[in-house]
Amino acid sequence: MATLFFLLHIAFCLTLQPHLAVGRAFYIPKTTLNNPNLVQQACERASDKNLCVDLISSDIIDGPKRSIKDIAFIAFKIAAKNATETSSFIEGIADDNGIAATVQQALSDCSQHYISAAELIEDAIDELVSDSYPDVVKFAEAALDDVDTCNAGVKDQHKVAAVKSLGVRQMLDIALSVTNVAAASSGAEH
Repeated sequence: MATLFFLLHIAFCLTLQPHLAVGRAFYIPKTTLNNPNLVQQACERASDKNLCVDLISSDIIDGPKRSIKDIAFIAFKIAAKNATETSSFIEGIADDNGIAATVQQALSDCSQHYISAAELIEDAIDELVSDSYPDVVKFAEAALDDVDTCNAGVKDQHKVAAVKSLGVRQMLDIALSVTNVAAASSGAEH
């Protein structure tokens, strides 16, 4: 009973502030930046510019020259960490024998989609290293498909998992929008 109350409390809090489920709860080493306007520029295409700027800025300190591509790396690393931790969280819930079998199966399927999404995000990062922006986008969009499939499977069955899934989706959207800006600034926009 206490576990149920705790999970409902978390779900309620995250529903009111879904940005708390994204990025900030996960440690990513800080990166340096010498142009504070670069984050604004990198986030110009994000659907939630304020969230993008807040998340990226929290992982950047002033220092040596950085690029929009570096900011894309940061966004993808945050997304990868979120996806991995969300997969573990969902897997832990799926192992609870106190929930209905149909919910367990939905959560188990969801966890598998997150394992795939995390791998696809790592593939996107690998392609970003080689400036293969069309492939970065392809892998990031495939990861988004996995996240959306998970969310569709659990949204009516487990609210906390659905909120965490929304957070990962937001971070992937940010990473993808920053990648599009990086591609445009390098002349390689797809």
